[in-house]
Amino acid sequence: MTTATSTKITYDDLMKMPEDNRLREIIDGELIVSPSPSFRHQDIIGALYRPRQSIRAAIAGSHTHFTSLHNTAGSMRAMGET
Repeated sequence: MTTATSTKITYDDLMKMPEDNRLREIIDGELIVSPSPSFRHQDIIGALYRPRQSIRAAIAGSHTHFTSLHNTAGSMRAMGET
């Protein structure tokens, strides 16, 4: 019969690992590294985020983005640029 030996990861071990923006956790001494999100995941999150920001801006009464675009277009016409 063979006995498997495993080394438990400690907080100090975790702190010695490189900072590469990967999510690392220690659970019961085992290192868990979460995978990076896929491009599809990122696209879906972006699609959900954009309308949320528009709704928040409308609720807050903040239309500065649209106003600044309008003012920029008006300023360009005033200067003879199109």
